Amino acid sequence: MDLGTSACKFLLVDETGKVCNQVSREYPLSMPHTGWSEQDPSSWWQACLDGIPALMEGFDPAQVQGIGMGGQMHGLVALDAADKVLRPAILWNDGRTARQTDYLNKEIGRETLSKYTGNIAFAGFTAPKILWMKENEPELYAAIAKIMLPKDYLVYRMTGVHATDYSDASGMLLLDVEHKCWSKEMCEICGVKEEWLAHLYESWQFVGTLKPDAAAAPGLPESVKVCAGAGDNAAAAVGTGTVGEGHCNISLGTSGTVFISSEKFGVDATNGLHAFAHADGGWHLMGCMLSAASCNKWWMDDILKVTDKDYHAETLAEIATIVDGPISGEVKATTTDAETMVKEGEAIYALDPKHMVVKIPMTAEGLKAIKALSAKGIPTNCTLIFSANQALLAARAGATYVSPFLGRLDDISQRGIELIETIHDMFLNYPDIETQIIAASVRNPMHVTDCALAGADIATVPYKVIEQMLHHPLTDSGIEKFKEDYCKVFGE
Repeated sequence: MDLGTSACKFLLVDETGKVCNQVSREYPLSMPHTGWSEQDPSSWWQACLDGIPALMEGFDPAQVQGIGMGGQMHGLVALDAADKVLRPAILWNDGRTARQTDYLNKEIGRETLSKYTGNIAFAGFTAPKILWMKENEPELYAAIAKIMLPKDYLVYRMTGVHATDYSDASGMLLLDVEHKCWSKEMCEICGVKEEWLAHLYESWQFVGTLKPDAAAAPGLPESVKVCAGAGDNAAAAVGTGTVGEGHCNISLGTSGTVFISSEKFGVDATNGLHAFAHADGGWHLMGCMLSAASCNKWWMDDILKVTDKDYHAETLAEIATIVDGPISGEVKATTTDAETMVKEGEAIYALDPKHMVVKIPMTAEGLKAIKALSAKGIPTNCTLIFSANQALLAARAGATYVSPFLGRLDDISQRGIELIETIHDMFLNYPDIETQIIAASVRNPMHVTDCALAGADIATVPYKVIEQMLHHPLTDSGIEKFKEDYCKVFGE
């Protein structure tokens, strides 16, 4: 079972690893205030009650031997002494805890947090959410008897065991990740009683069997064993074979992550990477940004207004360039040499000499064509979007190449130079926007700012990401500075 942000996915797998069936059950996401993100844990449980019987249609429930669980990390589920959920779960992508995060990082101090947990505070982590609840909902905070992460709530409903695994617990900012135990110091700082916290397990360890009511509702035998499970990124890493020493994967879902597995605990010198326990019993470093594949959805739904089926059938038409003011005509992506670009550019310009701006691909040949057309008095502009397919690649890259991790790959080059060289060489084999930009950022971290600027043009990277990357506030003067830097890369 995979407890996601928008749905719970269920897989039925046999003893050889063959996937026999799969179903999904969605549930709503609540945003009662700007920046808030909540869910009712009962909707997760209802998804299980609906999804498991559907998964078992045509199969014998008596043959089910075990349940493994992965899920969204960092969320706060608080229960009272009667096991009643005190309030909607505060999710990983909730942004209300800015003040509490600043308190932990600035007043308690990043060095102190890193000493106790191996990490610094981020708004998505669980500990700042507990502080927020303590400050803003004191009556509910006083009633807390148990604190759980989202997937662990389902494990608790199934088995009655208050359990969590090391990979998921790492994202709470309450775990001493290196020594795999709860940090007494962090509990004191955050006002957390240790009896509120779950018993810790490795991901594969047996937690318990199904309670009678939990077995009866979906029609499973009470003998089914439930293991501790893992946080979603650690579980995905196991699924892609990213286990042991020095393996890496890149994942673009609702969030975007770059994940490196390790057999030894290690902390990034700047704490820019999360240092978490891994589901394989080791550890991992991970860079993460909260907005990732959503830019792909935005491009498909709002701009191209096509479905994934349309794209995969390769029936997309060329993109109509949207500009303010003059209209523009674009030289086709299939045009590669400067001489042909100039001929096509002249033909496009002749359609409407009064208003037309000819858009030329930003390649070495394209720059030659721009120079030649400009000498003839034909207005030109560069584009990094050549076609719908390449624009889609660019939108995906927009999530990848501004990842904090990619900007730091050279920071770990002493331990990962082989990985860097492999990625660099692999990406240079593909002449598309996405791979060229990633190769540049992997090869030289100084290119990352340029890549972020490019992302603003080709993938509409959210302003907050641009602001973070370029350190320009979204004020009139900040935007002017951004434009100035942008023009340094792309020209007027």
